[in-house]
Amino acid sequence: MPDERIGVGQRWIDVTSVGLRPAMETVELDRLRRWTERGQWRAIAAELTLTFSELPDGRCRVVAQARAVRGGVSRFGTVTAAAGLVVPRDLKRAARLLSERASGQ
Repeated sequence: MPDERIGVGQRWIDVTSVGLRPAMETVELDRLRRWTERGQWRAIAAELTLTFSELPDGRCRVVAQARAVRGGVSRFGTVTAAAGLVVPRDLKRAARLLSERASGQ
């Protein structure tokens, strides 16, 4: 997406740590404060909201909230169980990549 503006309505295909590829869309963006994305994979839909706040030492705290919008049971188990495994793993990976980028690694 190098030539596209980042904003509400942008769409992409995510690549999760377990290999699922949900179709994603940004549904809320308040720069430096809040980001909400909605994902759809087969009959499963979920939202992830990241809320950002600055810590006294200048670092950034990110609070993540995920919720199933629609879902059911698949061969991988319930949406909640899958999200409980995938979301934290993917967020940790994203944090590591952003930290490396910020430090020039």
